[in-house]
Amino acid sequence: MLATMDRRSFLKLALGVSVSAAWSGSAHSDVRLAGPATPPAGLIKQRWISPPDCYFAYPHKNGFVPNTAEIIITACSNERLVFQAWDYRNGAIRELINVSRGGDGLWSDVAEATGQMTLVRDRYKIVVLNATGDPEPRVVYTAPSDKQIGSRFASFRPDGKTILFATRARVADSDHPLDTLCEVDAESGEVSELAALPISTDHYHYCPFDPRWVAFCHNEAIEKTDRIWGMNRSAGIAPTSLWDQQTPSGSLHVGHERWAFHRAGAYAIAYPGSPGRPQGLYFVDAATKSASIVSEAECFLHCNVDHAGRWAVVDTANMAYRPLGQKTGLRQEADGRSIADVVLVNVITGKQYWVARSHMKNHPWHAHPHLSPDARYIVYNDYQADGAGTPSHTVVLEIDTSVLG
Repeated sequence: MLATMDRRSFLKLALGVSVSAAWSGSAHSDVRLAGPATPPAGLIKQRWISPPDCYFAYPHKNGFVPNTAEIIITACSNERLVFQAWDYRNGAIRELINVSRGGDGLWSDVAEATGQMTLVRDRYKIVVLNATGDPEPRVVYTAPSDKQIGSRFASFRPDGKTILFATRARVADSDHPLDTLCEVDAESGEVSELAALPISTDHYHYCPFDPRWVAFCHNEAIEKTDRIWGMNRSAGIAPTSLWDQQTPSGSLHVGHERWAFHRAGAYAIAYPGSPGRPQGLYFVDAATKSASIVSEAECFLHCNVDHAGRWAVVDTANMAYRPLGQKTGLRQEADGRSIADVVLVNVITGKQYWVARSHMKNHPWHAHPHLSPDARYIVYNDYQADGAGTPSHTVVLEIDTSVLG
């Protein structure tokens, strides 16, 4: 049944995500940390909630503005996307760029070292602006007429010097488009073509621990067993698949990788519904091209990690969080909202801690949780959090992991 099913269709079917019509805004109501469980005592210190219609960064990108209490949120309507720096402590919002919605995504990426931000416009322009002061947006790359940018993702090298992306021929075979992995100098606009790739790619980002590793994914049917790719020209490593996703009990359906800050490799999720076991949070070692289970669960969907490699945060795949071995839990609230719980994971021990109840809809309205670089904050999206038809809010939780031992 899955032989011709793409990844997004799989998520809609297997994870039960609805595909209803686009929403429109409504008044903001109080958002509660409701759920069937309670977080560990003392874990959550404070909570802030964005205005309605807002969305935070994708899990493999950075949405934290360096040396501030600001994060990048995108205010969404059917016609416009407004990228904003939101100081969650005092509620102040600075508008950075206001663009037409078109076919563009909601995603930007901030360079940790410089505070520069990048986003893709109209599938053929890459824009850079300053997220820490006067934005002064400028176009650093425009695709030639016979190509477009391969996805809505472009990511900064952590030092802010270059941006990673891919181009795709506009008339390429729709099933197997030929992508070219590229990087552009953020100041000069000089473009380097890194490699031609005979696969459909996405989720481009540098390994923060060793940016000589550039990362991307094979973004086709869910049953493909070569999701996670990387290359390292300095080490003479051509683009290569880093994990065959095989276990003694069968193959794994894998995705939503995020490369690590403390070693060369990526965290990724083996989805519920995979033929093989164990499912859950994995680490894929770039040097050895091997994977190990970090924390087993049959309900995870996305992941993000802190800089020290001690903590990860995950969300659940349209179901309430359940410890391994428990039967499938609740998928929807009584009012029909789809559930996406937020869970903290100790990367060293694999122990899991329920944090908060969130909600999701069809892509991109997922929880997409993040940990701040110092693991003091969890940020996630909550679709229709108040149960009153209000679209997505961004929620910030200040946490104290010392209470977890």
